[in-house]
Amino acid sequence: MNERRGTRRFAVNLPVMIWRSGQSSALGTTRDISSNGVYFFLDQPLRPGADIDLAVRLTTEITQGREMFLWASGHTVRQEDSPDSPAGRIGVAALINCHHALRNESPFARGLALDTR
Repeated sequence: MNERRGTRRFAVNLPVMIWRSGQSSALGTTRDISSNGVYFFLDQPLRPGADIDLAVRLTTEITQGREMFLWASGHTVRQEDSPDSPAGRIGVAALINCHHALRNESPFARGLALDTR
């Protein structure tokens, strides 16, 4: 199969918090992430085309420096029952429209309820 992605994907298994307009947040787990997309697993479905915001805590092993948060906005492109998904979880692919890296000390990052420890 030909790879159509233009950016490098990183296989990382990290907690991710997903927010959808007008709905409560959901906690999931990433499978891989790039500068313009992310694949994650959730307990609940997300319809393709849904606008989302997400936050991922990037550990020092990933950033090779300081622990940071990645805050991103985008939309889902597909959901699937993936053979590599944890039991009962749904795989979701999303395109990232914009993203920001925040130091863990920033007031916004401190306010995120994403305890990964």
